[in-house]
Amino acid sequence: MPWPPALVHEFDLVDPGTPKESDYYGPYNSLLHYLFPISQDFLIFPQPKGPVFPDTAEDATIFVVTAEQHPVFFLEVKPWRDINDLRARGVTDREMRERFQRLIGELRLPKLYGLSAMGPRYAVYEYTAATSAIEPKAIPPHPRLVNDIAPVSRWDNDLLTDVGEIKIRSVVRTVKEMRQEARQSKPII
Repeated sequence: MPWPPALVHEFDLVDPGTPKESDYYGPYNSLLHYLFPISQDFLIFPQPKGPVFPDTAEDATIFVVTAEQHPVFFLEVKPWRDINDLRARGVTDREMRERFQRLIGELRLPKLYGLSAMGPRYAVYEYTAATSAIEPKAIPPHPRLVNDIAPVSRWDNDLLTDVGEIKIRSVVRTVKEMRQEARQSKPII
């Protein structure tokens, strides 16, 4: 099922060369409301902009999708041009892992998915509660050499392609199925 034309148009209006991640907030906010409608008891909370790590000036904005005040999914948005910046990808990877640490205390599902978006390209991160593991696995920095701790291939999904749409819809379907199973076993969620 293709995206609604109005949603695709919102992404098409964003200048791919923009240095401002905020240019993508509208399209991604619309996407999240489309995938996680309020009619299904989901709420989307944009988190305030601010430094993620005390030792950097990097800002990160995320959108947290909740059900009954518990996180079920989150999205971090960065500008498209960051995809070719080794350092920016490394910082983004660190931010994603930090977000999991901040959200898992409220988690009521067996998994939490996070989407790291750089323009229309995205990477899927997955935390599994049973093992406390995050996929993809972290690549430690080399002590003396510059290494790529967040390879560009991680962001190999393009939201505006059929394959990218199918993948994100699959993740959302999994989230909704986990939520439904949790609701049937416990009335909390």
